[in-house]
Amino acid sequence: MSHTIALFSEVIVLVFNILIFMKLMVPKKESPIYYTLMYVGSAIILITFFACTYFGILPEALGSFICVTIPTFILYFALSKYKDFRFFVTFCFLDTITLAIVAISRCIGIIGGEITETISSVLVCTIMFFVYFKGNGYFKRYRELMSAVEDGWGITALSTAMIYIMLVLSASYPVPLIKRPEYLPVYVFMVLTVLSFHTTFLMNLLQKKRLSILNEQLIEEKKWHKIAYVDALTEVKNKMAYMENANNLERNLPRDSRVSVIMIDIDNFKNVNDTMGHKSGDELLKNVATALKRIFFDSGCVVYRVGGDEFVVIALDIDPEFLKSIDDNINETKEFTALGCSVSIGYSDVDLYENNAFERALARADEKMYQMKEEKQYKKTSV
Repeated sequence: MSHTIALFSEVIVLVFNILIFMKLMVPKKESPIYYTLMYVGSAIILITFFACTYFGILPEALGSFICVTIPTFILYFALSKYKDFRFFVTFCFLDTITLAIVAISRCIGIIGGEITETISSVLVCTIMFFVYFKGNGYFKRYRELMSAVEDGWGITALSTAMIYIMLVLSASYPVPLIKRPEYLPVYVFMVLTVLSFHTTFLMNLLQKKRLSILNEQLIEEKKWHKIAYVDALTEVKNKMAYMENANNLERNLPRDSRVSVIMIDIDNFKNVNDTMGHKSGDELLKNVATALKRIFFDSGCVVYRVGGDEFVVIALDIDPEFLKSIDDNINETKEFTALGCSVSIGYSDVDLYENNAFERALARADEKMYQMKEEKQYKKTSV
């Protein structure tokens, strides 16, 4: 009777072990055929184990290893999506826990007698039942973890295999644990150590997953930030970025700071579009933006495209001598002579004591820029 109860308890534990592994494992394909193969194959494995151990063909420990562990490993490895350390860690961990539960349950039964063994078997079955039906959220998270985190499983797989072998040897060598129940407290302590190891490993994987998600979110935010604040054609900052930066500087800079706004407009840009096509116009805009970034390479200067062919530079602590002859300083640079085009430029210092200081400075710079453009046009027509 005692043997039958113990065998029945072990079979129940193995059934739940396989059912839980089905929930943890990610099949190669989510199809009825794969699930049918899993259930039918698992049923054959359990029936074979029960027959071999009930009729005394094999000892329970050896029968569990030969009739359950090896065939389930082969079956689920063939059907699993992840044929790597992720599968190995999951399989060994669950098999380790099953081994520990069975060994401890049997020892308690031996120590306490048939009634205690029956109570222990019912308690184990109840716990396994509860874990299976209440653990769906955790099983789902574990599957998501396997999908999200690919690295970090290798060393743990080796450790898991060593732990499994250690528990097998501890439970069976030099004689089965049920024949030396005085070692049960030590074995329980070893099992708890194993559980803490796996818990720590899973927590580290969860942390890695969170960091991975945060990194993806950061990349996504950078992408949307670029869309919102960077001009797609020229890859300099756009008008929205200019307005935001101007407002921030106006609020936060000391009143006596030296800030200048430089307005830049490409000469005869419309003719380029009309005679050479918009593709040539786009290339010119990109080249001008690149040239301006090189000229205003100083960290205190930022280039913005605020209109079709209009650019603005916010310059902090720029050399006043450079500003006095800014038209020549820019148009005569090798960057612009190489482009074969010119720009009209106007600038104004920002008076931070004014209301709407940047808006007023930009208006003055815009006015100067158009005056320069008109002077160039006048000189051209009077020649």
